[in-house]
Amino acid sequence: MKKFLIQASIFAIIIAGFLAAGEYAIRQMPNPYKYKHRWMQQNAGSVETLILGSSHTYYGINPAMLPGKAFSLANVSQDYKYDLLLLEQYADSCKSLRNVIIPVSYFSFFDPDLECSNEWYCAIYYKIYMGIDIHPALSKYNFELSHLSVYSGKIRNLLSLSYPTIDCDSLGFGSKFTLADKHHDWESLSIQAVNRHTAKDWNNVSAQVRRLTEIITFCQSRSINVILITTPTWHKYYENLDPRQLQKMYDIVRDLQARYGVTYIDYLNDTRFTADDFHDCDHLSTDVGAIKFTRILCRDIFRDTIAR
Repeated sequence: MKKFLIQASIFAIIIAGFLAAGEYAIRQMPNPYKYKHRWMQQNAGSVETLILGSSHTYYGINPAMLPGKAFSLANVSQDYKYDLLLLEQYADSCKSLRNVIIPVSYFSFFDPDLECSNEWYCAIYYKIYMGIDIHPALSKYNFELSHLSVYSGKIRNLLSLSYPTIDCDSLGFGSKFTLADKHHDWESLSIQAVNRHTAKDWNNVSAQVRRLTEIITFCQSRSINVILITTPTWHKYYENLDPRQLQKMYDIVRDLQARYGVTYIDYLNDTRFTADDFHDCDHLSTDVGAIKFTRILCRDIFRDTIAR
């Protein structure tokens, strides 16, 4: 028995060593969270416009086309909780910040916190790579290996020497949702996307509204303009949205406008966008649709509303 325990302990130490080595190696790989944190540490003082939010703005707004110095802090599945945490983290360094762009999507007020969603593992990246220290050091949110399927995929990439790109350009704009990489069956998947984004209940609404309100009041206390937008979607997506949830979204936004005077522009069913402008039913193509949308955004908002 003693010999078995010794062998088992040695085996466990070896496995732990391999896992630790894998964890270390993965943390050296490029990713958008690490890139954006370092960029903000070095350049936050010159930023005039920050883009926050989820994949809708990450892939939908090109900072290089906005007036002045702009940067995207948006990330896939990023919710208002992390928008607020990132804003609070970098705000003191953003001496030139005048404008913050935040998306209001069909699901924004209804989704659970990131940690309670299917994309919970994204919270790992904020803690490890962006310094958002809201979880204990020994929690699952402090280790890449907590999500074994993603961890093992990254290990396979390392072993095959297939190193990933960071999936964003120098100003934080998502780069992979190109027209050439467009989903071939995205129209047929529109209903699935709607079902995924339609809430089973409204239990999360008050918390999400509170966080967006905190973002607005935080910005206004620093004389920073807040611009709320709803990005374009393909007609097979918006035509199938639950009218009650959509109306609730609009009611919340109208109330925020009335109370805080924030700018809001709705592009949800904008008919200027054609099939080639979309990567899938609710994301613009980064090389076509996002360029078109950012130009429209500049004309509609930046020309008259935002202080230069």
